[in-house]
Amino acid sequence: MSYLTAVTYNVHQWVGTDKQYDPGRGLSVLQEIGANIIGLQEVNFPKHSTHRISAGQLAEELGMRLIIGKTLMRQHAAYGNVLLTDRPVDAIRRHDISIEPWEPRGVLDVDLITDSGLIRVLNTHLGLRASERRKQHAFLGDILQSIGNRDMTILMGDFNEWLPIRRPFRKIMASFGHLAAPLTFPTFFPFLALDRILIKPHQRVMATHVHKSRLARVASDHYPVVAALDIH
Repeated sequence: MSYLTAVTYNVHQWVGTDKQYDPGRGLSVLQEIGANIIGLQEVNFPKHSTHRISAGQLAEELGMRLIIGKTLMRQHAAYGNVLLTDRPVDAIRRHDISIEPWEPRGVLDVDLITDSGLIRVLNTHLGLRASERRKQHAFLGDILQSIGNRDMTILMGDFNEWLPIRRPFRKIMASFGHLAAPLTFPTFFPFLALDRILIKPHQRVMATHVHKSRLARVASDHYPVVAALDIH
């Protein structure tokens, strides 16, 4: 296979725009897309809940390996970032980028094995405040430089960046090249590009789009972003 599909998706704790908790809808959206690499944010796996879904069930339904980047426990549920992939995993790193006193945040950092070499995938969800994100961007820069070059690096997630012209975010964007920033939030009238997939080298990006199916409109308040990547 000379190409892969990657998706980033904030599932909003499996709560849709109708305020209903239904992880089955989020799972169905992911099955519609059929990606090889999936980065999820705001994922929870409650121990006791109607229609709950476990990490094992989600992985089995998608036929992928699941890696959890837990950031906190919320209402008896592990909560945080998740990476799913159908590629072999070479290494897993978890980074804490929390800024007190605000919600804990993390970066899930994974190396995947492909026929064309190692792909590094980083999945994150940054904070709501500009001062918080400014420090987290600095953390991200250090994390990206902490590992030697890979054949491809994918940085994806919910960046919560309303104004991408801010200097710290521009610096990270520049290191990945100028890529599309599709509008993903909120699903009823998307006007903010909060969710992004950044690729290095950016010439490997074949196409980027927002998955706007009828189910995706209600399954979460964020649309998924999908990128087709040439790994040959």
